[in-house]
Amino acid sequence: MFSLRSELERPPTPAALGECHCDDAFQALLEPHLDLLHAVARGLLHSPDLACDAVQETLYALWTQAATPAELRGWLVRTTVHKCLHVLRREGRRVQHEGRAGAERWETCPLCDPAAPAEAQELRARLDAAIAELSDEQRTTFLLRSEQGLEYQEIAAALCIPIGTVRSRLKRARESLAQRLAV
Repeated sequence: MFSLRSELERPPTPAALGECHCDDAFQALLEPHLDLLHAVARGLLHSPDLACDAVQETLYALWTQAATPAELRGWLVRTTVHKCLHVLRREGRRVQHEGRAGAERWETCPLCDPAAPAEAQELRARLDAAIAELSDEQRTTFLLRSEQGLEYQEIAAALCIPIGTVRSRLKRARESLAQRLAV
């Protein structure tokens, strides 16, 4: 069962200063309603810890009231529902914020993913094998472009071929590599 802590001090509001709430009287006033409040909060929040927090916030809201509401049970349930909805909104915003923060902070680290170097090595071996299967003309043109970074005009000058031939060899080499690596 829930018990109020006697060391909880009431904020010094002018209305509260004029009226004295005895801790025992306050607890006796709330005792019949606590089970209902906890059941309502657990039903809305699906978490015993969050439910206890919502009920405690409700009790604190009552504690700071200038006077006891006329329809206490209804006021307590309504306030508990409002506190639960506030908790749900807060948790929803937190989840969204954490999701955005996680998406923006995507890191690749070889230490974090031990399979990454092995996969890269396997892909490089497959690529090297596929390049080796190209015709000599296609392989030479492809390697001058991809490995050496030469421009089309430079490749044409180095191989003494027209630039259109460079383009067609590179196109056929890329298509062949794409087919072989698509497996």
